[in-house]
Amino acid sequence: MGIPSQYEHLFSEPKNAELDEMVKAAVGKNSSYGEKMVAGLLASKNVHVQRDRIRQSIRRVDPDGVDTRKRVALHRRQYSVPGPNSLWHIDGNHKLIRWRYVIHGGIDGYSRIPVFLRCSTNNRAHTMLSAFKEGVLQYGLPWTVRSDKGGENTSVCAFMMAHPLRGPGRGPSLQEGVSTIRELKDFGEICSQYVLSSTH
Repeated sequence: MGIPSQYEHLFSEPKNAELDEMVKAAVGKNSSYGEKMVAGLLASKNVHVQRDRIRQSIRRVDPDGVDTRKRVALHRRQYSVPGPNSLWHIDGNHKLIRWRYVIHGGIDGYSRIPVFLRCSTNNRAHTMLSAFKEGVLQYGLPWTVRSDKGGENTSVCAFMMAHPLRGPGRGPSLQEGVSTIRELKDFGEICSQYVLSSTH
């Protein structure tokens, strides 16, 4: 598969032998370097090569390293949510903080529907709770809420623990987890589009 002509000028065209030497030098620094790290090292030297060519070169230069990295690769757990409102992931996005915007949002883990999304000028717990309650009014109360340990989530935690249908003795209501980050991986893009569309 060739490169579309409009992108050809973006890539360097070292011969395979030259590329292999550069890759060998990069892998020699650290045997755990995979194609992304090697591509980054090459790019830092202003050598831009397609990932497919880098992958092939690594296989030629360091076949044992390829096998080792395959063996220690992370195996992700299967993500499974029983149904709508079983689990909401909530988080704040701070990518626009230099303009004094913080975006709070929540996503239903089953349907991946954004259940609330609010752009604010602060990152206070009551602001997150207010946005969360709007989502609850529209979609209903989730069985479980998953968040990171950020201070903006403390009021949501207190709300869920004090709610008569949730809280102690009523079943799950809160979880902390790093998978929140993975589930909200597109959150930043959604937030940026939201702010751009509301400011124009």
